[in-house]
Amino acid sequence: MNISPADALSALKTTRREFGAMFIQAQNRLPINERYELETIAIDTTDDPSALLKALGYAQINQFYEPLLTLIVQSGLESGMIAQAMIDQNTSINQTTLQSIANANGFTEPHTYYQGIAKGMKWTGKLIIPGQHAGTGILIGPNLFLSAWHVVKSLFNPDRSPKRAVSAVVEFDNYLYLKQGLYNQNDSETVKLHQDWHVGHCRCHDQELIAGSPLNPDCFENNWDYVILRLERAVGFDRGWAKLDSRAVVPPEQQKIVIFQHAGGEAMRIDENVITGIQPSHPSIPKHRFLHLTNTLGGSSGGPCFDKEFSLIGIHQGSWPEQTAQGTPAVATARARNRGVPIVNIIEHIKKTITELPLPLVQDSPLYWLREESFEPIIGCDAFQSQIWSMVLRQEAQVLSITGEPYSGKSFLLKVAQTLLSDQRHLKINLPAERISKIEVTELLAFISSEIGVQPPPLTAFSDFDNTAPMWLRNHIAPELTNMLNLARNGRLVWLFLSDLNRFNLEGAHVAEFVLTLLDTIQSYPWLRIVLDGNASPLPQAIRPLAREYRSRTVTRADVADYLGRSFTRLEIHEDTAPSTRALFKAYQRNLIERPESALSELRNMAMDILNDIVDQ
Repeated sequence: MNISPADALSALKTTRREFGAMFIQAQNRLPINERYELETIAIDTTDDPSALLKALGYAQINQFYEPLLTLIVQSGLESGMIAQAMIDQNTSINQTTLQSIANANGFTEPHTYYQGIAKGMKWTGKLIIPGQHAGTGILIGPNLFLSAWHVVKSLFNPDRSPKRAVSAVVEFDNYLYLKQGLYNQNDSETVKLHQDWHVGHCRCHDQELIAGSPLNPDCFENNWDYVILRLERAVGFDRGWAKLDSRAVVPPEQQKIVIFQHAGGEAMRIDENVITGIQPSHPSIPKHRFLHLTNTLGGSSGGPCFDKEFSLIGIHQGSWPEQTAQGTPAVATARARNRGVPIVNIIEHIKKTITELPLPLVQDSPLYWLREESFEPIIGCDAFQSQIWSMVLRQEAQVLSITGEPYSGKSFLLKVAQTLLSDQRHLKINLPAERISKIEVTELLAFISSEIGVQPPPLTAFSDFDNTAPMWLRNHIAPELTNMLNLARNGRLVWLFLSDLNRFNLEGAHVAEFVLTLLDTIQSYPWLRIVLDGNASPLPQAIRPLAREYRSRTVTRADVADYLGRSFTRLEIHEDTAPSTRALFKAYQRNLIERPESALSELRNMAMDILNDIVDQ
């Protein structure tokens, strides 16, 4: 296209915010991890003209310049010069080179489609209010469930405040499966709403609550019709959850979406169709509501809507009336449509009103035992569990350094972390200092590759590398390791657990320097976490904002009482915990004096015996 970024800039009549929305929308055909928001591209640019010019140049280099200019013209946020130039160049009707792609509605990789369906089935749930199906929703956190506000409006008081006591539940895994030619009902899992169930919401417009009422698209803005519910248990640690990503914009018209739903309150259904629009066009469509041709019924409201890459682009809201309210120009569709709320608007509202989604509380979903079958106990680790959950949910914490008092169970915490982190969502790699202390860095990569079951990458020896050792580690060894991990992780977070660093020094060639290099560059790999057990070396200055420290301590009487109280409740043991608490803690204190090195293991053994004896009775 012969319109230069400078000429396009001179024609713009838009705010930085409006341009930013179009900038991310124009990248829709790029994979979501290759999309960048305006503020990321123009991070070092303060004035608006320079920021927009830089973004236009970036779009030109990265092959989405024409879609961006097309969106600008369609929005009417330019002087007309860009539109005239596009007409003169006939770009808007030149389809000879893109005809086959345009008619394909965007291809989907089979692997992406298969994984998306499998994950969506685990994330999607049916919302039931007092025994009656209300709608659909999706997990967006370990214990956070997103649905449409109008689905749960009965849980709010007339003054629009949330009611305190509610009895709603969410049902997962309610779907049919085929066995021997017959469809069978899958066993479902039901989770109650938390007593503090309300996290945040935004109402829909009152006119949208009137079935079949004509709608004026001007009423949609700031009426985002969503609710975030807190669940009683953090089921997402096993199931996973959908990521809220402001780059997940609504696809263009005729691009496919997939909706998961409990239509009519029945077992889960999936339907796929395309995004559509209205004639004449209106700036609120798809900015504030998107329209689609996917089949839905009553009960589908709140159902997650995914694009072809299975990024969450919105939630289904309801049907689309054929024209607007009386007194406004007709805005009609060619045939019956449905409508949804774009996720980018929900995310923006969350940032304004909630700021940051809350972490689950350990007491709501505690980890009781390393192995439930033997009741091997986890005592006094609530704060540590919270720290691990924070690292899972928030990228600003990628490194954890564990220190502690002697005989306080410092290394045991690594077992707790690895039990807490499910294999389905986390690739966990153990690197005992005793095992890796004498090997060189190339052997370290070979050891890691064997741990995760992949071939080691081809490496250039330092003696053959034409640069310094730090450059060899940073520019060759670290990229080879991270590329190998990225290919093996399959969407999971990767955890490197370096244990017993206080007992064994990393003496192998370049290994200690490589660990520091990996720490120094970790911000480039948002999927990577590193846990250092017993590290005494100072962390690189650059990563200190990303690092957290945890200091283990000896067990207190309150820790023992909490553990027994939770375990008795979980196992429905109706006995007083006080005698057992008193006996356990007294023995633990005695062992701390007489045999401190075994005091904690003896405490766990005695706690195991108490539960096993009661259960076996």
